[in-house]
Amino acid sequence: MITILLLLYAALAGDIEAMIYDGNRAECFIRNEHKDYTYQRVVVFFLALASATYGFLISEQQMLLVPLAGELVAAALCFPLVHDEVYNFCRLWLKWARALRTTNPVALHVVDSLSFHYAWQEYRFGYQSKTTTAVVDLPGPARLALAVAGGVVYLATWAWLLVK
Repeated sequence: MITILLLLYAALAGDIEAMIYDGNRAECFIRNEHKDYTYQRVVVFFLALASATYGFLISEQQMLLVPLAGELVAAALCFPLVHDEVYNFCRLWLKWARALRTTNPVALHVVDSLSFHYAWQEYRFGYQSKTTTAVVDLPGPARLALAVAGGVVYLATWAWLLVK
């Protein structure tokens, strides 16, 4: 549960950070970016709730430390893939939305769907930004390898719990 919530947070963070670094999102899309902020806050609320639940259960039964640790390790390993791929896709989506808005006098909802379509056509797994200033910017294959390892940790964690 915590892994899934953290990965949802990673995707929302990638989307929101694309908007921040692009700087023109509010003018490019019809959708309201404040909804993304709200979704992110809801996910954080549920993360806190899930963590508190684990905390209660751990005090009742020490064996739940293993699944909690497994979930956190799995989430940490999967985070770069989910976050960076969503971020990179959203930057392409914003690029196309901006280009369509400046060249075609069409309705914003048309820009949203067309720009999404064009971004999806241009998007390639493992895309690396040439302008990134990130301290750690892993290449796509490294992000995928970490995510696969995270998936194995996640499955092993819950297999262990079911066996116990």
